[in-house]
Amino acid sequence: MDFEVFSKTELEDLYRSMEENMNEDQKALFIEQYGSMSAWKEHFLKNASSEEAQKNFQKVVEWHGSKEKALEVSRNPGNPDSFSAYQKQMDVVLRKLAARKGQDADSPEVRKLAEEYDFVTRQMFRLPDASAMVLELAAAYQTNPKIQAAQDRVYGEGSTEFIGRALEAFYNRPARRWGTE
Repeated sequence: MDFEVFSKTELEDLYRSMEENMNEDQKALFIEQYGSMSAWKEHFLKNASSEEAQKNFQKVVEWHGSKEKALEVSRNPGNPDSFSAYQKQMDVVLRKLAARKGQDADSPEVRKLAEEYDFVTRQMFRLPDASAMVLELAAAYQTNPKIQAAQDRVYGEGSTEFIGRALEAFYNRPARRWGTE
């Protein structure tokens, strides 16, 4: 196995933290799919060592600013109820953005919603700066037909591409946040 970003020991630690923070329902889902938690662990470690996974881990490290910060967040994921609340808040923001489809993606109203998206993302993923992560997502929203189809089923035809443009416009503004415009 080739562990470029995280060592085998660090990946095993990540798995241990993940399992410790799972509730019984989550564990039951993995047992149902993989037959046992041991089989899930083996699957996780095998996939986590792949080149693609290591590239994704590198992105996570960049988003958090350092390998140590990324590991700390993964070891202490926070309250699942808080994460769920942020997911609901994100859904509300996405619905509001989708309702603005057809407007200028850089209009003040849309920028305000993109700023809210930024805030929720930073809180949800405990990131000091969500721009790199969200810009990658914005690009996928604008170019990936599978993501567009899935998101458009939830938020309306063409909304995913618009949301991607709105997020991209927000992050690409020179003075983009916290009333510095």
